[in-house]
Amino acid sequence: MKIYMILGAITIVIIAFISFFLYWAVFKGQYDDIDEKGDSILFDDDSTSQLVTNDRKEVKSSPDTDK
Repeated sequence: MKIYMILGAITIVIIAFISFFLYWAVFKGQYDDIDEKGDSILFDDDSTSQLVTNDRKEVKSSPDTDK
C-alpha cells in the first residue's frame, strides 16, 4: 500500500508540472500564430527573389578561371 501513496504523489506532481507549463505556453503567446512559419515558404517574397537574381548576374559576369 505504501507504493500506491508514492505513485499517487508522483502523479500529482507530474500533473501539476504539465498544467503549469501548458498554462504558461498558452498565456505567453506560444500558440498565437502557429501557421505563419509554415505558410511563409509558400508565398514568394519579391525582395528575396530580386536579391538571388542579382547574385546570379554577378556570378555570370565573373571571369572564367577554369580554362
